[in-house]
Amino acid sequence: MIVPFALISDRGFAARMASFGIALWSVATALMGRTHGIASMAAARVCVGLGQAAFSPSSAALNAAYSTPEKRSTSFAISYGVSYLGYIIGLAGIPVAILMRLFVREPRIPHAAKDVGSWRALLANRPLRDLLLYGVTGQVVNYGIALWGVSFYMRSSGLSSG
Repeated sequence: MIVPFALISDRGFAARMASFGIALWSVATALMGRTHGIASMAAARVCVGLGQAAFSPSSAALNAAYSTPEKRSTSFAISYGVSYLGYIIGLAGIPVAILMRLFVREPRIPHAAKDVGSWRALLANRPLRDLLLYGVTGQVVNYGIALWGVSFYMRSSGLSSG
């Protein structure tokens, strides 16, 4: 869902999409602690993923629009660093989403970003497509290792949680 959310963000809805993503991510994270079965856990986890997918490209668009080139890397680092708190804190993101919706203006979108032809040209670029494939594959592998690695080693090597 990150690509459709990115397309929406690039068409002038980055601030609203970021606010929506933070709110959904926050509520879904809080609901993860209240699940009582595999179906409710899966539904909450899907909503966490949708919130993250909405937030990521829209926050990148906002960082690019509202930071100077000299400060852009710092802006991205703070934005993505703080977003990791969303994995733990849950509902604390709701005030952030509300403030963002009320006070962050939609950035001006260059005409080229609105042109569908520019997306076709980008996707026709084989190195870029390979990089996107690598990024998606890397994320799947990294999340799998991070989420299931400990329990795998506990089961396969007879290790305790301590």
